[in-house]
Amino acid sequence: MEITVKRTLNFWELLDNSWSGAKNVLEKVQEEGREEEAMQLIVEAFFDEVPDETAVNDFIWFELDDLMDLWTEEEDEEGLSARPQGGFSVICLLLVQKPVSIALMRNLQVHNQIE
Repeated sequence: MEITVKRTLNFWELLDNSWSGAKNVLEKVQEEGREEEAMQLIVEAFFDEVPDETAVNDFIWFELDDLMDLWTEEEDEEGLSARPQGGFSVICLLLVQKPVSIALMRNLQVHNQIE
């Protein structure tokens, strides 16, 4: 048996209740002073449904930053766009002919920006 509870959240409550990469995205939105724009996009994304917390968090984490073009302005010294930790990840499978140490494989990180 379960009960469904509908909650209405403003930007600040959404920020307090988000986790992982979504929290990073909302902090960036706040830093840029674009809270109203973010809320409008979130509302539009779910206009025909009542989403659960996970669906909203996933939308913020995986889609909102690209819709708002949050990370293209910042570039590090190598010219790579800055993205929040815990954001989009690309996992690659490496096929090697010689044994490779587990430690080396754990230290390997691949960053890819999808445009």
